[in-house]
Amino acid sequence: MTEFLLTIESVMTRKHFEQAKVVAGHGSLQRYVKWVHILESLDIEPFVKGGELILTTGIPIARGEEVFIDFIKKLSQLEAAGLCVELGKHIERIPDSVIQCANALAFPIVTFTNVVPFVEITQDLHKLLINQQYELLQHLESYAQDLHKLALYATNYEQLLMRMHKYLNVSIAFELKGEDILYIPNTQQALFHHLRQTAPNDTEHFLSKDIYLLQQKYGTIYIYSVNRILTELDTLILDRTSVALANYLLRDLYIDEKQGNENRLILTQWLHNELTVQDIQLFLEDYAPKTIKCSWIVMIQRITRFNKNQNLTYHKLFIHNILEKYGFFSCTVEENRELIFIIADMWGKNDYKQRLEAVVREMNEKSQEDMPNILGFGHYVNSLQDVFRSYETAKNTIFIRKHNKSLSYFFDDLPLQHMLLQLRKDKVFLDVARQYLSPLFEYDQQFNGQLVRTLTKYLEMNGLKKETAQELFIVRQTLYHRLEKIESMIGKDFMKGDQRLAIELMLRLIDE
Repeated sequence: MTEFLLTIESVMTRKHFEQAKVVAGHGSLQRYVKWVHILESLDIEPFVKGGELILTTGIPIARGEEVFIDFIKKLSQLEAAGLCVELGKHIERIPDSVIQCANALAFPIVTFTNVVPFVEITQDLHKLLINQQYELLQHLESYAQDLHKLALYATNYEQLLMRMHKYLNVSIAFELKGEDILYIPNTQQALFHHLRQTAPNDTEHFLSKDIYLLQQKYGTIYIYSVNRILTELDTLILDRTSVALANYLLRDLYIDEKQGNENRLILTQWLHNELTVQDIQLFLEDYAPKTIKCSWIVMIQRITRFNKNQNLTYHKLFIHNILEKYGFFSCTVEENRELIFIIADMWGKNDYKQRLEAVVREMNEKSQEDMPNILGFGHYVNSLQDVFRSYETAKNTIFIRKHNKSLSYFFDDLPLQHMLLQLRKDKVFLDVARQYLSPLFEYDQQFNGQLVRTLTKYLEMNGLKKETAQELFIVRQTLYHRLEKIESMIGKDFMKGDQRLAIELMLRLIDE
């Protein structure tokens, strides 16, 4: 790949350098030249960005050896490719101290003993650089097309990495989430770990590129070599390969998710408690053996609207990736416009709730804004056979949050709401509540007396009249009148013990 790169050594073969001589930095002639710049000033920082071959007649460095040495140090620090000095009018020779400094910095210095046309040098080298860049882009485009074709029929991602290895002739390591590192060639493992530990930022010999799928980091490709310096072309090829690899992996995930629908019957039976423990274990041994001893929780996402243009499979992959990021494995059942995630806690830590809250935050931040949904978690259970209980409680959580989305996502945070939900299913209790409170509702309907609202707020404020009046924005005299009316309808003891508890439950039951 060096044919697309201009080095100091190759510059020395050009026409205008026939009489030139390398006087320092002989071991660094493989430095790459990115551009040529004529510089006649000591103020070099604004003009040197790295990789420039500097041409000078010596005007800025003719003030003495110390100035010259500082000039060389600055150029080296700014990673210039080298310095070409025209000897004669301004400087007759390169001082020994400057040569020693340049050699110590491995910085090439080239001298012209005759007058040379700097303009022609820049034209020649710039033309060469531009032609090389054009050829580089052509080869890059050709590589990308070949890689794209290969990705269409490749049976594993190693084939894509092998193509890059052969093209660049560098060593490769591929670190995929959940799998062992793949090395190409396999004999360079020790070198990889050495460079990764000692020189992770040495971009001349060690480059890396993260692969993201569905906004989550999925793996990293590394290329490394000690035989040559890694170049811009290596970086570009690495970028193209990472894109092709990401597309290949995403396609595989998509196919796996589609094929996962074949497990729908088993998962549905599991949720409805229609499988034995042995049946569940046999299924998980093939599907996800590491989850057998995990704790479980069911999450339901009710999709209230889903456009044809939106891909539900990718949405499920997106959620799976977020869950995996926080230590959860999940499988999905799609049923009646609901996505049911059976989630295994792989980390088994007590902070499962905090991690799931982080999952929900990411879902809300990154999910499709035009896909409204209601989310709810069931009870956290410790055994496979209790997953159906988590599912049932998750359904209750969804039902409760449908009426009040400000409530918690978690079953365990909603004990009162779940109790009211069960009571609401009891027709006898519901009839008792309606009959007991009916005088208040009828009075409010007929006279707009706001007795139910007053009673609710009075109970909420623990019978404090001043605070209740303030909350209702009424004077205390009005409150006293309403309380007297309430007492006449449900009795004077409504604030005492069991009576108060029953009334609060009935108000919540009917109100919700």
